[in-house]
Amino acid sequence: LRLRPDRVVVGGFSQGASMAWTVACHLGDRVAGAVTFSGVFWDPLPRPGDCETAPPPLVHFHGRADRTFPLAGRAIGDRWHQGDTFLSLTVLGERAGCRLGVDTPVTVAGIACAQAEGCERGPITLCLHDRGHEVRATWLDGALSALGLPATPITSEVLP
Repeated sequence: LRLRPDRVVVGGFSQGASMAWTVACHLGDRVAGAVTFSGVFWDPLPRPGDCETAPPPLVHFHGRADRTFPLAGRAIGDRWHQGDTFLSLTVLGERAGCRLGVDTPVTVAGIACAQAEGCERGPITLCLHDRGHEVRATWLDGALSALGLPATPITSEVLP
């Protein structure tokens, strides 16, 4: 089964978001974009060079009051550790060739966001809200729109 990469968006919430970040890093050339909520890489974080291709444009939403997957990450028992949101963004931003530290303020779905520009395949955007560990459909619609992708499903099309 071969899908058209320009019609594939990877995304997820919490651990699903972490999985989407891994896809963006290791299989980024197979997707048009990524939309994630309240989850990033787990420690140990990959190095920028571990990502085989430049990651796709990404919009990530995260709550400042998130205690389930805090912005700084947290230990889960003795063996696992959630990654730091800002360090995770740096990994993707460096691999994407973004101009780091020079973010453009944008608004996505009514939330103030910081957008890294100059990225090889398109911007990497962080949207911080004051809530906790949550996701909303309006955020997904806004993120898809920000990525220049349709918010409504396209008829599925599989390549031969």
